[in-house]
Order: sequence, then C-alpha cells, then structure tokens
Amino acid sequence: LQKHYCDYCDVFLTHDSASVRKAHNSGRNHLANVRDYYASLGHDKAQSIIDQITAAYESGNPPPPGGFGFGPQHLGPPGPPFGGPPMGYGAPPFGGPPPFPGRPPMPPGMPGPPGMMGPPGAPPFPPNGPVPPPGMGPPGMGPGGFPPPVLKCDPATVSFESDKPNFTSPETSQALQRAAEQLHARQTVAFPTETVYGLGALALEPDAVARIFSTKGRPADNPLIVHVSSRDMLLRVLPKGYTISRTYETLMKRFWPGPLTLLFPTDSSIVPPIITANQPTVAVRMPSHPIARALIALTDAPVAAPSANSSGKPSPTRAEHVFNDLQGKVGIILDGGPCGVGLESTVVDGLQDDGNLRVLRPGGVTVEDLEHIIREDLADLDVAPKVLVHKRDYRDEAIEQAPTTPGMKYRHYSPSVPVTLLLTRSPPASGTQRISLLAFVESIVAGAAESGRPLRIGVLSPSDSPLPKRLSSLAIPDVEWIQHPLGPIAEPAVSAQRLFDGLLSLDNAKVDRIVVEEIQEEREGLAVMNRIKKAAGDSVWIDV
Repeated sequence: LQKHYCDYCDVFLTHDSASVRKAHNSGRNHLANVRDYYASLGHDKAQSIIDQITAAYESGNPPPPGGFGFGPQHLGPPGPPFGGPPMGYGAPPFGGPPPFPGRPPMPPGMPGPPGMMGPPGAPPFPPNGPVPPPGMGPPGMGPGGFPPPVLKCDPATVSFESDKPNFTSPETSQALQRAAEQLHARQTVAFPTETVYGLGALALEPDAVARIFSTKGRPADNPLIVHVSSRDMLLRVLPKGYTISRTYETLMKRFWPGPLTLLFPTDSSIVPPIITANQPTVAVRMPSHPIARALIALTDAPVAAPSANSSGKPSPTRAEHVFNDLQGKVGIILDGGPCGVGLESTVVDGLQDDGNLRVLRPGGVTVEDLEHIIREDLADLDVAPKVLVHKRDYRDEAIEQAPTTPGMKYRHYSPSVPVTLLLTRSPPASGTQRISLLAFVESIVAGAAESGRPLRIGVLSPSDSPLPKRLSSLAIPDVEWIQHPLGPIAEPAVSAQRLFDGLLSLDNAKVDRIVVEEIQEEREGLAVMNRIKKAAGDSVWIDV
C-alpha cells in the first residue's frame, strides 16, 4: 500500500487513507506539538505557511514528494518568538496551577492539551480570519503569549451602582477587561450566568455572531437570546419609539436582572437577522449573575449568548464542562463557579393580541411565579393576562417549525450515551401498561450482552426516591449502578440545579446508559421535565 508522509512529524504512516491521516492529525501530542511549533514562529511566517497549505488543499493538489517542507526538520532556527512558550497546565516547564481543583498536572516537559487551535485537524489560525485566535497574538498579550484558557472570577467581588460595575478584586476586574477586549475583537467568550454558562459574542455584529454558530455547530434557524446589562442597553436593541407594555414593565421590575427572557418586536436594521433567524421578534434578557452583567456592562454592547456547549449536548453549569466540550474552539473561559439555577431562562411571549403570557420555554422563573405577580401587580386590569404553557395549554405548529426562541425545534441536552426516562408517577398512556423494574433492567442487559463486560448504568433520581435502592437490590450480575442524586422530591429547584451537571458527570464517567426518574411538573419541575424529555431517546412506564 502507498504510505502517507507527515511533513511535520517526518514519519511515514502505515498507509495512505483518510481515516489514518485523520487519526494521526487528531492525535493529542501531534496537535499540541504543531500548536507549539507555530507559536515559535513569527506571525507572518506562520500565516504564510498556513495560507500555502490551505491553497494547496483547496485546489486539490497533493503534497509534493517529501511533503510541503514546512515541518521543523526542514527549517532553520525559528525566528523571533511569537509571544513566548504556552502556559500549559501546571507542570514544569510551563508553570501555573491546573485550571480546575483536583486535576493533576501534566508530566514535566509535556505540552498542554490543544486549546487555541480550533477543531482537531484545522489550521492553527483561520486561513482568512481577520483576527488570530486568542493566545496567537503578539507578545505581551499575556504571560508567555498564551493566556490561560480559564480565568478565575469571583462573583462576590462585583457590585453594581447605577448599572455600572464596581470591583474589589483586581484579578476579576482584569479578567473581565480582557474578556471585553476579546468580544470587541469579534471573538467569542464563555462566561457564567445564573442559568448556565453562555457563549457570548457582540449581538449587533453579524460576523461576531456567526462565530457562535460555527463554534457550536448550531443550526442557522435556531434564534439567539440577546443579553443586556441595563434598561438603556435594552432600548438600544428595540425599534425606535417602541413603547414597552405595562405587563412587560411589571415583569422586568420583578424578574430583571434574572432568568426571564422576553420577546420584543425587532428592527432588522438594528438587530441582524442572524440573531432572530429572520423572525419578527427578538428575545432579550438581563442576567443577574454579577460576572455576566459586569462583562456586558464593560463591553458596553448587547451580547448574544446561547449555552456554551456543542449543539445538542447538555448545557454546561460549570467552567469545567465548557472546557471539556469546547477547548480549542473558544479563547477565554471565565470561571465564576457553578451556576445557581442550572437550567436556561424562562422565555415568555407577551406580544399577542389577547395579552396573555405564553411560556415558550419553561426555566428559572416558574409559571407559579408569573401567576403570582399577575395577581399582585396586574389585578386592576380589565382582563388580567393568563399564563399559557406551550404544549401543555396550547399548540402552535407554525412556531414549532420556525421558532422565535431557542429550545423549541431541535433535540437538545443529550449526552453521548442513551438516556431513558423512567415514568414512575404519571399515569400510562392509553393502551400502555407499566412493566416491572426487573423486566426493564433485564431488557437493557440483554441488549448489551455482546459487549462482554459489566454494564455501567447511571441513575438520576430524587435522593428520597425508592428507585435507587430498588435498582441496587436487583439480583442481576455484571451491572454497576452509578448514582447521581437530584435532591429531595419536595425541592425541584435543587433538581434543576443538578440535572445538567448530573448528565455531564455520568457521561464523563463513561456509563453505558443513563436512566432518569421523572419528577412532578410543578414549579421548577416543569422546566426539569422539559429538558429531560428532550434529552431522552425513549420513555418507559415503570412499576417501582
């Protein structure tokens, strides 16, 4: 067989095939070494090499015999250092502590994981991008030229006065300033909110917003939410002369800053259609997390920010979740600790002629919260608004096909392993009967018998549910149960906070399947079940 020559490594692979080349080029050490090598070159020289390689592949021309001649073995001593060596992960010679507690340092002399290059196999710089990715910029950009991918921020050191942030921590202030500069460079930044971690870009700049879609692999017809830090910033997003309704004023007074998103009319000359997916409305909210709001205020521009994860995966609630998923695709991750709510914001449409509030996506503000405020603050209206939940109280086929807000059309929140929803509380559908827990588990084991190893099953259920004990008591060999309690049955807010972390933790633990027990669809439980139903590939009525 014809062999493939890797110009950088100066080796011949076993044979020339797309799978072999991809496996080699995606290798951890290969990518890390290539990253370090390009970093050692001057920017012009590195970019020239990338442009030549890109042009060759785009024209369909194969490498010449012996390769392109760009690997380090073909070149003389490197030119002026391009920002110095990378900071790495905490082991000599790279310095600095590991970004997350409990993560061991890399062995001495080992390069850190690829973090500044884009997807595996992509050139270290976008071939035609206007700005090099973070860490590839000129010397002086940060210690060693490669800024750490994760910047610690302490929410307790941020306060607000007249919509302006104040800081008592220089480290947090500097991290946020750096992130604001990144946004103005039309790049993306991952940052914490009270709901989940967001992937932010300047909302009114189409080229910046496009990076969100490419980074996440997000469908173009899935709209984005615009985040603002103040009422004045909200008015900059809305059509000129638009009057906010009394109902919306009441909701903003009670729930902003906070996990409530409102739909407003949009003007395409202000908000680019890439944000709204060409819909006539734009979704806007003001986050309450101090780091999120301070970042937007320092940037002095509205920020579009869906969850900071690959499209379809569970939303991240910790900086480590973002790092594990998007490393190499986002330049800066602001670590503000775990998210307090743990599920995305509630999205409300109050623009219809009947004046009712339609909950398009349940979230951190519950239906009960909305109804309480209506009773308290809007009781004097001739006709008080009703709160209607999409798919529970009404259906709208048009909005399901062309959604005005995220989370309505596509399957979401799915880890890499199958998820099964165990219906232990709700009555079975017509013509359906419950099956025993033993029969359900035996069906899973039978389906995985050919694996030849013990089956690892993750369990997400309330901590006071009888399900975990019943599962552990089943006399089935070669099954290991990995529990992740969701908190007490009576506290659905705790289940909301733990759900995504549980899905991601069990996925990271390499389980073969995840089973999730249903909870009551009340208060935060409505949002929890909304996410579980989207994540689950199937549902089974179980007799516990």
